[in-house]
Amino acid sequence: MNPLAKLDQKFVWHPFTQMRDWLKREPIVITEGKGTVLRDAKGREYLDANSSIWTNLHGHQHPKINAAITRQLKKISHSSALGFANEPASLLAEKLVSAANSKLVGRASSRADLKTFQAALNHVCLELAKKIVRDGEGVHRVVTVRVNGAKTIQDADAAARAVANSALVKTSWHGGDPNWGRIIDAIGYSSATVVEEKIDIGYSATGSKKILRSLKRGQPTKATFKQLCAAVAPKEFELHINLNLGDANAVMYAADLTEAYVDYNKGDVTDPTTLGG
Repeated sequence: MNPLAKLDQKFVWHPFTQMRDWLKREPIVITEGKGTVLRDAKGREYLDANSSIWTNLHGHQHPKINAAITRQLKKISHSSALGFANEPASLLAEKLVSAANSKLVGRASSRADLKTFQAALNHVCLELAKKIVRDGEGVHRVVTVRVNGAKTIQDADAAARAVANSALVKTSWHGGDPNWGRIIDAIGYSSATVVEEKIDIGYSATGSKKILRSLKRGQPTKATFKQLCAAVAPKEFELHINLNLGDANAVMYAADLTEAYVDYNKGDVTDPTTLGG
């Protein structure tokens, strides 16, 4: 094994990596690169296609980039953005914004274009947010938590977060248990203003307006346990909570808490190679 690879496995912790898997093979030690080609310590060459993380759009050893870095190093190598502005960031930001807006300047339809762009951007960001939840470790069910009728947006957000982050609620989702008691408990210990006697809780299929209520004005409904279990059985469903105190709303995408998640993340302190990122 290459000496650098040995040092890596002995002393380096790699983020987002299961170290027990990392130690099963000899790491590829990259020593140099030019253009789109990387070269390792054994002289082997690779096409650098790892463009999703720390993207290198212009290739390695680009003469203009190297020259700019050299000029900057003669001034200062690093300055924090915490409490300070700096020359390169300010100039770059100005050029990026100008480049992004250049095609819209002076056009009568610029507002319409921006509205269309904003709608597309919102859609992409929302779908990415959902994918982050669906791709969670050990996820079995995904739940859209909708809180309506809160006094303020802050209250709606607080109630949604309390429910979505409750370990007891998340484990009940995994078990297919429509446990409204755990839900109303989480709402109660949130910072939201609530009146228990006014709370409605219900379930629906994703995107459906037909809601099966388990709780109405703080009291259990006539919905049967079998009906409620069927409502929370799908891989994805929506949880509807109405506080009936105002007009503020919030939506949060959440997942269940599974044995697979615990097994994947617990590791073993007696074996450091099992401790991941």
